[in-house]
Parts: sequence; C-alpha cells; structure tokens
Amino acid sequence: MRQRRSSQTAAHSHRRDAPPAVTLAIAAANQIHTTPYPTPDVHYGPLSQIWPALRLLRRHLVRLYTAGLLTASAETSTELESYGLPGPGRWITLYANSAHVWIVIAGHRPRHSRLRRRTRPRRQRTAWRADPTANLQDSSSYLVRHPPGL
Repeated sequence: MRQRRSSQTAAHSHRRDAPPAVTLAIAAANQIHTTPYPTPDVHYGPLSQIWPALRLLRRHLVRLYTAGLLTASAETSTELESYGLPGPGRWITLYANSAHVWIVIAGHRPRHSRLRRRTRPRRQRTAWRADPTANLQDSSSYLVRHPPGL
C-alpha cells in the first residue's frame, strides 16, 4: 500500500528540478510559515527584512521578493492583478483580485490559516496545503498571473 506524504514533504520533492527562484520561494515560505499575524493590523517596512509579524499579502510579497521576482517596494493585491504574465505558471501562480491574493508554488499552496495554527500542536503543523485551488470555491473572481519563465 502506498503511503500518503504530508503536503510539506510533497512540496519539497519538487525542489530537485525546480529553478532557483522556485527553490528560494519555497525556502521563504518555510521560513515565514510560523510568523504570527500582526495585532493590531499594521504594515511594516521593506520586503528585504523579515518582520516580527506578517499580514497575508506581505507573506506572498516576501516569497516573491526572496525569489528575486519582485522589488523591495511593497505592492497591493490590486497591483498584483497585473503582475507578470497572464495565466497559470508552471512553477508559480498568483490568484489576485482587489481584496485578496494567494499563491501556488510548485503545485502547493503555503498554509496561512490562523485557526489551524492556534488549534494544532506545533509538531503537526505543515507549511503547505496540497489543495492549491481551494480558494477558487469562495465565489470570488481572481486574475491568474505568473512570473515570466516560471
């Protein structure tokens, strides 16, 4: 019987043949995975520094910046609606609208759920979700974009 791998392990299995930018984005996602959300909701400075707390949009921007796919100036979800090229990418895909953005890296979506972080023991938390397009079920309309070449 074939054992099911955790979604975090599955994301890491793509690293061997991934371009360097994708490997860097995965590493950034893993690094900031347990960073708390800011309370109250505050905006911190440039993306070149990992801040003590990160909002959801900033998490995506940090991943793209660390991968060399974005400048250090912060962007909004509205600006990400025109990021890169239209359509899904082979390695990295952004889904953006004026209110929300989420990212899929190497076929997996970084986990962001505040509730899951609070209710699951630390040892059971994974940084990745295997259901990358689950957000499409929220009845919102998203523009699908990807970095050139990825």
